[in-house]
Amino acid sequence: MEHIAKKYFKTCGPSKPDHDYMLPLPDIFPQMMRRIREGGCFAVHGPGRSGKTTLLQSLDREINGNGEFYSMDCNLSCVGWKKTDIETAKSMSTLVTYDVQRSRPATVRALAEQMHWLSKVPPSYRITAIFSFLSENLDRDLIVLIDDMEWLSEYALKALLIQLRIGFNASYDGLCRFPKSIALTGRIDVSLRPTGEQINGHYSVTSDFPTESLRLSDCSLEDIHRLYRQHTCYTGQAFADDAAERSWYWSEGQPWLANAFAAKVTRQILKDDPLQTIDGNHIDQAATMLLSRNDDRFRSFSDRLQLPGYLRVIDAVIAGSNTRPSAVFEEHVQNCLDIALLKVGRYWNSGIRPAHPYCRDVILKTLEYRLYLPRDSVRLLTGFRRGNTLDMSGILSMFQDFWIENASEIESRSFVHVHKRSEITVTKTYLDFPDKKPTPDMYFSESGVVKLTHLLNESFCLLVLTAFLRKLVDMGAEIVGDFAMGSESAIITLSYGQTSYPIVCTIKGRLPKEESIRRLRKHIVRCDSPEGWIVLFDRDPEKTRKDKSSWEIDSDGWNTAFIVGC
Repeated sequence: MEHIAKKYFKTCGPSKPDHDYMLPLPDIFPQMMRRIREGGCFAVHGPGRSGKTTLLQSLDREINGNGEFYSMDCNLSCVGWKKTDIETAKSMSTLVTYDVQRSRPATVRALAEQMHWLSKVPPSYRITAIFSFLSENLDRDLIVLIDDMEWLSEYALKALLIQLRIGFNASYDGLCRFPKSIALTGRIDVSLRPTGEQINGHYSVTSDFPTESLRLSDCSLEDIHRLYRQHTCYTGQAFADDAAERSWYWSEGQPWLANAFAAKVTRQILKDDPLQTIDGNHIDQAATMLLSRNDDRFRSFSDRLQLPGYLRVIDAVIAGSNTRPSAVFEEHVQNCLDIALLKVGRYWNSGIRPAHPYCRDVILKTLEYRLYLPRDSVRLLTGFRRGNTLDMSGILSMFQDFWIENASEIESRSFVHVHKRSEITVTKTYLDFPDKKPTPDMYFSESGVVKLTHLLNESFCLLVLTAFLRKLVDMGAEIVGDFAMGSESAIITLSYGQTSYPIVCTIKGRLPKEESIRRLRKHIVRCDSPEGWIVLFDRDPEKTRKDKSSWEIDSDGWNTAFIVGC
């Protein structure tokens, strides 16, 4: 008899307790309840699919269930970006009115029928009027939960915050009643969202509203174990210990990825067979399958990489430029952190890195796809295979020839379509022009096609190398490329069969030769390999590519380092 699971791994949208496997409420739930009882406005932010909407729904049920307050949730994501001021104000009030009509408490829904007077109120004051009217006619304090704040334009956000501020100020003076607390939730931290006004060339941010910002934290390894044990309890299908460990390696606690891996394994890889134990190899296979298809979360990251500001930040992170937050604190860096494209290391001086290995591979795959690699110039690499090993020296020697012949053409024919939202202008960052006064040509004020090398000055060489080595994946090899992340050198591990090939990639002049060799030897020890390779790119424009090409050998008697100049 076929076993039918009662619950499922949810990969998108809010989760339901009686239908989906769910983790316990996050740590910030008690903080949100405390902030609600204190009153005022606060922000909650977290990356996509981190459980924000599920958290708000749980909070809504909790508030309406304990009888202390009334709660209603709103969603203003349909306000849009390209409307006039009056249209935006009318759209927001219309959406709030609709949310009142569908709110959970029947008492709140009944009041929606009495709001015929709303059309006589000026559009820029209607949200204040709606919330004041509800608060005046309810026997308990009202709590408002607003979701998807990241879709609001700078004008819409500013207009909303002004109306909320007016309402709170009036309630403090005793002129009217207003919701006791309002939660603003979205992917971006609203407290750091630019208002569109510039002071000394930089965006000002919203001040004194909201009063506190809370962030959804990632789940721990134990949380993933707990999530997978729920599936075992319902179906009897066991998860090996290394399954959760590999899931945490790929996701570093991102809930949607932990669910996506398990869903991919149970539904497609093992075909809903509860008799088969899920192990780490299944999770790795699921991660590869997710990377190979155009997942909507994949597209979300890819879309961000069509904005020049994001590409500048990614360029610095890949190449290993100074990426400490104190030096590059701009709205694009903060946005990369908020949407979990990047994350800060354990210590502030450790730089910024990809949020998790899956995100790292998405970034590399997206940027490599936009490179122009002449197919006729890339010979088949099967000739460098020696049974279960590879002739890595021969492969990198071939890359030298490929770089000499095609680098100029790749640079001239690699383009990217950059986009710009109508309310956001990409401004100068410290990463781009640290010592220059900004000029008009430094700004990307229009959407269009831009040379990829113009946006990726530092990381372009590394991307060409990883794209070239990606050809070996068809032969069964696996490439793991770690970004330089402030270290001025990128580490690449190429695995084929039971053998690992350590590679260090850097720009000439970034590190002393001895330091590059020292880092390679540490990587050689980790890979348990007798030899390793340093790919050294020379960016001197006065030298020809043939002059830059060189090959050196450095041996200490224990292992050998090959220095490949390009």
